[in-house]
Amino acid sequence: MQLAVLPDGHADLAATFATLGETLLQAGDAATAADALRRAVAVAEAASDDLRAARAAMTLTVAEAALGQPSFPAAEAARARLANLLPAGHPELVRAGFNTAWLALA
Repeated sequence: MQLAVLPDGHADLAATFATLGETLLQAGDAATAADALRRAVAVAEAASDDLRAARAAMTLTVAEAALGQPSFPAAEAARARLANLLPAGHPELVRAGFNTAWLALA
């Protein structure tokens, strides 16, 4: 719905693409999920929405790992971005740390 109503690059589209990417990833379509998550990161960064960009970037690393392209440096960069934005001990940081460690083993 938002894609039909909002102009291309609108800040709210970052949330739409991120949610779409997460849903597709859970459904097993990692390739399409990665595309949606890349768009989420780009839109969020263009809108200076650092938290949304960091969240989408972290999920993107999981999608890329599912495609056989794990990137520890990308996961660590996304985790570091989240660490700069969220309070210590935040549940998202715990999850990001787990994802990063998992990718280090891949």
